[in-house]
Amino acid sequence: MWHEAPGPILVWASVLGVIGVFNLWLWRRVGASVTRDEGEMTPSERRYRHRQLLFAATFTIGCAFRSIWPRADVQRIVLHDTFLSSVALGRTVATFAEVAFMAQWALLLSDAGRLLRLRSVTMLAALLLPIIIVAEGWSWYAVLTTNFWGTSSSSRCGRGRRCW
Repeated sequence: MWHEAPGPILVWASVLGVIGVFNLWLWRRVGASVTRDEGEMTPSERRYRHRQLLFAATFTIGCAFRSIWPRADVQRIVLHDTFLSSVALGRTVATFAEVAFMAQWALLLSDAGRLLRLRSVTMLAALLLPIIIVAEGWSWYAVLTTNFWGTSSSSRCGRGRRCW
């Protein structure tokens, strides 16, 4: 159980949890500020900010969740032995959070490229989501196979090692 963990691990886990909760509180404050200023925005600005807030909420909630229930997915190490610490749930939450973070960047860069009339920035923005989706595929591969490097099972299976 987590309460039996060594002192430094408990401190580390507690700090992670506090930071996660603080980030949720901070996101809520920013959301309230954006909502308060809606009357002064054009419809396109309002839509842009609401999308950014939605992506930020997804990322912030995902990070807070993983801060409160930390785990090392590939190694199958968890701090809390609960359903909320399951590898599948943790990787799913991380996938949504990471895609949302890249969606924020894509939205920001797309808007900046359009405003500055820089086609290269707009093209980069269009590449971010496909790149993160490929990266997430590799993350899922590593979690499902417990294989970080994508090597063949014969090269990593030795005496005393479990192979999938």
